[in-house]
Amino acid sequence: MQSKVALLVALAACRIPDEQFTHLGDGGPGEDAATDAINPDVLTRGYLFDSQTGIYRLNKNPGTGALTLADPSPTVAGGAPSGVSNKEGTHLYAVVSSGSQIVDYAIGSDGTLTQQVPITSIAPCAPISAKLHPGGKFLAVGCSNAQFTIVPVGATGALGAPTFTTAGVIPTAPAFSPNGSCLYFSDLTGPAASRILAFQFNTTTGAVVASGSATGPSLPRGLAVHPGGGFVYLGGNGTIQSYVLGATCGLTTLASASIGATTQQITIDPPGGRLFVTGTEVYVFTIAPNGLLTGIPGSPFLQSGTTMDGATMDPAVPNLLYITGRGYSGTLVTQVGANGVLTQLSMVTVGGGGSWMQLVR
Repeated sequence: MQSKVALLVALAACRIPDEQFTHLGDGGPGEDAATDAINPDVLTRGYLFDSQTGIYRLNKNPGTGALTLADPSPTVAGGAPSGVSNKEGTHLYAVVSSGSQIVDYAIGSDGTLTQQVPITSIAPCAPISAKLHPGGKFLAVGCSNAQFTIVPVGATGALGAPTFTTAGVIPTAPAFSPNGSCLYFSDLTGPAASRILAFQFNTTTGAVVASGSATGPSLPRGLAVHPGGGFVYLGGNGTIQSYVLGATCGLTTLASASIGATTQQITIDPPGGRLFVTGTEVYVFTIAPNGLLTGIPGSPFLQSGTTMDGATMDPAVPNLLYITGRGYSGTLVTQVGANGVLTQLSMVTVGGGGSWMQLVR
């Protein structure tokens, strides 16, 4: 019992104080988001990945969080559905499934993209998604076959030679623990007993060591690790499952909660107090210090029947959630109220197949 109390106290201490963030208008009457003090770390640029046309460059207003189209002409990206930037925000890495490639683009001072050569081939992996290691030196890439790939990221942003690990059936979505020592993958079509795969990750070499698996919902697409490092969340058809993260990265099943049948993405706000699940609507939960989830009254929100493929937040602004979806051809800017209620603020419409938006400096 004493060890459990100590664990909960330690996890509560890991929560990031709200004072480190800019809250843009919590929804109070007459409140003007533009008058809030602007955090110098607020991200001011975005890249919307449209698998039909390419990568669109967006500007993000640091005061309101609104998005505007910076250039109507996209950068051709071979049908890349998603991507990720390096830690410095100087490179953007596009995941190209059809070509089994990670395409590196240098980000210019004006935000323009310049494709770098050579293109990094990760064949035979057909990449689905990528996640940057917290230390910034590696990409973890999920594949549509029974393996995943680790790609080194050099100090200049250039990509190194990939290494491959056989795992699961379709290790789809990667997620690192905040300290980078644990790596998890959702297994899209894996057996019920191993819907989430756990690995210990060497932060110096990028080597991985299997650390077991755990049960979870069917067709899991959403995966996230709590920013305090103590819990992992996996979302699949109709269910979100929570786990306690162990000392050697293994997982212990904690509890489950009901969600809609079309889960796409799990996003946890930077302070670690709220969890969002997007599909054809948005389910919002509060996260207790013990990792348990409680649904926000009125959840789900934004019920339109339109697929919401990806969701992301600016780490410096924890009350704005950006949701990208093919059905509405762009990205929604939504405000998270003090009570957790979501309200659409604005939207940028562009292209016809947008599925992910990456924010950078």
